[in-house]
Amino acid sequence: MMDDHGRERNGSARRSTFRVAAMLVAWAQAPSISSFVAARAGADEPLSPFVAETPPLSPAEQQTRFHVPPGFRIELVASEPEIRKPINLNFDAAGRLLVTGSIEYPFPAKGPPRDDIRALVDRDGDGRFDDVQVIVSGLNIPVGIAAVPGGLVAYNIPSVFRCDWTADHGRPSDPILAYATFDSADTHGMPNGFTYWIDGWIYACHGEGNRSTVAGRDGRPLTMRGGQTFRMRPDGSRIEGHAIGQANPFGLCFDAWGDLYTADSHSRPATLILRGATYPGPDAPRDALGFGPPLMSHHHESTGIGGIAFCAADPFPEAYRDQLLVGNPVTGRINGDRLVRKGSTYVAVACDDFLSCDDPWFRPVDVRLGPDGAIYIADFYNRIITHSLVPLRHAMRDRERGRIWRVSFERPDAEPGPRRFDLRGAGIDVLVEAMGHANLVVRTLATHEVVDRVGSKAIPPLRSVVSNGGDEPWRRAHAVWALHRLNALDDRLVARLADDPRPEVRVHLVRSLGERADWTGDSANARKTVLAALGDADALVRRAAADALGRHPALDNVAPLLRHWEAVPAEDTMLDHTIRIALRNSLLDGRTLEETARAAPESQRRRLTEIALAIDSPFSADFLLERLVASDLSGERLAEWVEGIARRGGDAARTRVIAYALARRNETRETQAVLLRSLDRGLRTREPGLTRPLEDWAHALINELLDDSDDSSVYLGLELAWDLRWARASERIERLASSTTPIPSLRSFAIDSLAAVSGEQATAFLERIVEDVREDLDAREKAADALAKSTGPSGRAAMRRQLPAAPGRVATALARGLAHTPNGAPELLDAIEQGAASARLLLDPMVETELHAHAIPDLETRIERLRAHLPTLEERRFDEIAARRTGFDPAASDAKRGADVFSRHCAACHAMNADERRAGPALKGIGRRGVDRLIEDILDPHRNVDAAYRASVVTRTDGRTVVGLVTVDDGRYVTLVDPDGRETRIARFDVETIERRPVSPMPERFGELLPAGEFNDLLAYLLR
Repeated sequence: MMDDHGRERNGSARRSTFRVAAMLVAWAQAPSISSFVAARAGADEPLSPFVAETPPLSPAEQQTRFHVPPGFRIELVASEPEIRKPINLNFDAAGRLLVTGSIEYPFPAKGPPRDDIRALVDRDGDGRFDDVQVIVSGLNIPVGIAAVPGGLVAYNIPSVFRCDWTADHGRPSDPILAYATFDSADTHGMPNGFTYWIDGWIYACHGEGNRSTVAGRDGRPLTMRGGQTFRMRPDGSRIEGHAIGQANPFGLCFDAWGDLYTADSHSRPATLILRGATYPGPDAPRDALGFGPPLMSHHHESTGIGGIAFCAADPFPEAYRDQLLVGNPVTGRINGDRLVRKGSTYVAVACDDFLSCDDPWFRPVDVRLGPDGAIYIADFYNRIITHSLVPLRHAMRDRERGRIWRVSFERPDAEPGPRRFDLRGAGIDVLVEAMGHANLVVRTLATHEVVDRVGSKAIPPLRSVVSNGGDEPWRRAHAVWALHRLNALDDRLVARLADDPRPEVRVHLVRSLGERADWTGDSANARKTVLAALGDADALVRRAAADALGRHPALDNVAPLLRHWEAVPAEDTMLDHTIRIALRNSLLDGRTLEETARAAPESQRRRLTEIALAIDSPFSADFLLERLVASDLSGERLAEWVEGIARRGGDAARTRVIAYALARRNETRETQAVLLRSLDRGLRTREPGLTRPLEDWAHALINELLDDSDDSSVYLGLELAWDLRWARASERIERLASSTTPIPSLRSFAIDSLAAVSGEQATAFLERIVEDVREDLDAREKAADALAKSTGPSGRAAMRRQLPAAPGRVATALARGLAHTPNGAPELLDAIEQGAASARLLLDPMVETELHAHAIPDLETRIERLRAHLPTLEERRFDEIAARRTGFDPAASDAKRGADVFSRHCAACHAMNADERRAGPALKGIGRRGVDRLIEDILDPHRNVDAAYRASVVTRTDGRTVVGLVTVDDGRYVTLVDPDGRETRIARFDVETIERRPVSPMPERFGELLPAGEFNDLLAYLLR
């Protein structure tokens, strides 16, 4: 639901699959109550605290703390004890507000579950809710909910269920299982945002941390890993994926044209989701087409977003109509984004906040447009936010309070009208009239009533609507969907609608044709209509046509798609990407690729190569090979092509691509390294791997590079040796990793490289560095980190031998290594109990996390006993901060000297001038934070981390990890900047996973690295 890295897991902790650099793992487990999320440096005001300092307010008091735009007003809809901890909201056709809520969250109930679904009902018809019913009880963290005619569909651990429910005063039927089983290991990433759309599907989000395989009655399983968008039939018959990616989507809505938007933490607050696209996220797979285009580049200064609504309702002033509103439980605001259209592409422009609240307990987690044209907000009202920097078991968590708010705009000249809303008993004439209503929610509910309740009797009046035209395009658009779902949208009506003068109608017609099961028999003319729509005057219709063609792949699609692709303006990235997806789907088996290319002009053949990279077929490899030998590629593009051919090609293709590479062995050493690395990746899973000529070439090139005196050449050699796991280079790498290295600046990388290429064989060398007190402490720590990657008995034995005498930083690295393995974890605990290692090691968060990943008897009791008399990590950090504060004397400090300290230690990542680009935030005006906050930020950088500047661990396909700040991730390349300011660019196809951590890439050892004098001078410089 909200951002929650570093969270406790339900049941046993999920195994950590990566090693994190020392700078990442000492984040605060329990920040002080005064900790704030740092706004990006240079902002004028801090964001809301993770833990509110103030006591809770009554609903009436809280209402006075809200700020809304002129003309809007906010009203309380419901509060405790009538409701408790609302999570998701939705309306049904009777105007009832359905609410899921949980007092169990974030941990599933161990005993009888106590959560429920409630309905807010207007009984006297005055347009206000005057009754709250518990309609389904005994639930375990229910989240997503959707109203369907005659009932509701909701999520409850671990499945989606349906209940029949029609009576105002009665209770629904017993839950009927619809879809199972969803993973609930991470309760803040469970199915949410249920939205029953006019196409007859319920759309929903699947969140971070969970791995689910679910099937409907048709038996077709859908497997979801982490963030994903999916859809399901209300009757449990079928579930299918819609798009892959995002970190933790929580909240979903549609606009009037049928585009789907989700809210998300970590990627972007809002994203327009294209069917079949892949979006950035920790579990997102590689997609050679690149990621779906972003909707926005800003973050709304938040690490957690909950709920999203599209303002398609008449009461709203023009400035607010068609805005996206997202809930921001971190900052206690509802953020607004204006959608600017460029062709078929939307770009979100941040607006002034739609709503803010001076009560830090305000936690908006869902935002919904109501049928009355008001915005409804689920307020999880809580002192804490379930967040990465607040432990899930925080003692101050509130489990009883919760509110729902209504924000409306009342036009001064508006005539009062009936506010009661109920379509359940409405006749077809009323429903058809409602299908043209200015409010999208009303139109959608009316469409469902027509299809699901009235049924085939509605066909004649619906035909009349689409045949007679008129001035209300939305009524015709919704009639199109109703006829489609009633199997009554015949060729005559399709032909008439294809010529409709309004693009709103044409776009929904084309979308409905895409939903047909196939385009044969009675639907044979559908492809002709959709192909013609590729040339529509409106770009949204063209994008809908490309999407529909992608759902009905055929060779006949390819030439028109290629032709129209060439005409797409550069700014229309969403149309461009949709056409790419359609072409990939139409050429998926690869057999027709070569035939298509032969008949296409050169400009289209170049475009086909971009599609071929996304097709896993030996035929696509053959096509790429022909293009490769006739081109002059270099760099990442060359790497992508060569690896793809080597991996997918048949024997003949592999032989030819190897010959092609060998023919280029006299080119630059950089190009040679690219070729060898790409061939190794492509051939690694195939026999016989690198051929003897390739091995000889690799050996000669690596030796040549490692023997060079140029730093960049040696670095390239180390990198290539690591990539190829070239053990034959161990002796040369040891020379570079020793204290007498000819290139000291590369010693750290050489130590890592040695561990990678030599494995257990490097143990003795690394142990010598760790135990040598004459060695630089950084080198000893780096060797300990490398040794910690060892999982064999000799490596563990070396770590145990070095623990007793190792200084703190080195001992911590060794302890993490032991704690990581099933055999090493109990050995570490035994060593601490026997006095062979310090109990302070148990204060390290990563050590504790790794220990809990193993089944160690009485682990909690043993850890508690060993830590009983130790100060906590927070206490130790507090003492360090207090000592630095006491020791700072502005009069004795020199800002001029501080500028030099800044240049040496900070300038690689930070600039003082906001106009200068650096990986980290610009620090102009940072002195306004004051000396106390500055000291805290320097000594404890993980306490307050802006979402835009969180560290990431990038795991490459060969298992190597790179840690730093991701500055570019465009679907083709990932660029990171490490704590020393060095930039690393990695091809996206070489990235296995990207895991964002709730910590800063900034080193946390400035207290050790900077003597008191230099530290004080730096403070003086920053405070100027």
